[in-house]
Amino acid sequence: MGEKLNNAVFRDLCRSSGVAMIATDQWLTIRFWNQAASRIFGRRSEEMHGEPILAIVPEDRRELADRLMQRAFYQQETNELEFIAKTPEGKERFLAVTISPIIDPSNKACGVSVCARDVTRRIAHEHRVAETNKMSALGSMAGGVAHHFNNLLGGVLTSIDFAQHSDDPEMLQRTLRNAMSALSRANQLTGHLLAFAEGDHSSSPVDNIREVIAQYVRDREPLLAERGIVLESELSRVDCAVPVKCLRTMLDALLDNACDAMTEQDGVLKIELKREDGDTMLLRLSDTGKGIASCDLPHIFEPFYTTKKMGGHSGQPHAGLGLPVAHGIVKDLQGTIEIRSIESHGTACEIRLPLLIACASERSTPHVQ
Repeated sequence: MGEKLNNAVFRDLCRSSGVAMIATDQWLTIRFWNQAASRIFGRRSEEMHGEPILAIVPEDRRELADRLMQRAFYQQETNELEFIAKTPEGKERFLAVTISPIIDPSNKACGVSVCARDVTRRIAHEHRVAETNKMSALGSMAGGVAHHFNNLLGGVLTSIDFAQHSDDPEMLQRTLRNAMSALSRANQLTGHLLAFAEGDHSSSPVDNIREVIAQYVRDREPLLAERGIVLESELSRVDCAVPVKCLRTMLDALLDNACDAMTEQDGVLKIELKREDGDTMLLRLSDTGKGIASCDLPHIFEPFYTTKKMGGHSGQPHAGLGLPVAHGIVKDLQGTIEIRSIESHGTACEIRLPLLIACASERSTPHVQ
């Protein structure tokens, strides 16, 4: 009696569940189709019984879905898949699908279960939030651009206006020098913004990444030693050619940030390079600086976002473009960049790049620096 009751409850549960529940036999033919599946896919159980399960999957996702279902049946794996399903009326639904094996009492797979949740509302909400965040970031970036260029060009205009009413040759020369310096700074900011948006596409020779980093360490070590910063390196052999200028620009941005974090104390800055499993290499830069506050971490790759109010060791005011530039270059080299930081305990930047890098110099024409 109890077993019959349990079976009845189980059948009612499957039929009335808000999640589409579909079961197949060993040939991946549909044998069970609940009410939620009828509502989500717009097809009755009678229509779908005996149909191949792949009939519910859009053509562009069928190859992947078939592979996941085969793995569920033969390897007893559970996997997830997302796709957009269209009802006969043409209504689109975003579905989050879980594919699992159905195991019989002898511990063998006898079919596959497909559970699909309608996440259309969640996706629409995420799109709205992403759009709001994008507009907010664009507003902040536009404000940063306007602020920096207003300072630069405002100073140039004031100097030129003053020089127009002066017959002093020395004054005219000084005005021209100041104007050139300001315009050079503006050009540098533009170049950094382009590197953030598109990567560094300026022409550059290529060389082995280990050799480029080793030479970079030799170049920067004496300068950092003057500031009491120890530069260490641990570079494994990695056979990969990279655009030299791109890599040095990225290292400059990251090292300058790290050095600014150690302005009030001597510190250690370490660069590591090693090959990871598969066709990936890891470039890791870590420092013993003051770290990044947790509230600032989500914004570190936004242009013009900076927590440094005063000029750094270069004497220039911080534009907040160092990490965005590094991010743009890494993205252009088809890699990923991740920042790990604990306040008062230092920061580590982990960059993963494919071993086979299509060099930026071969992909685009140079832009003016």
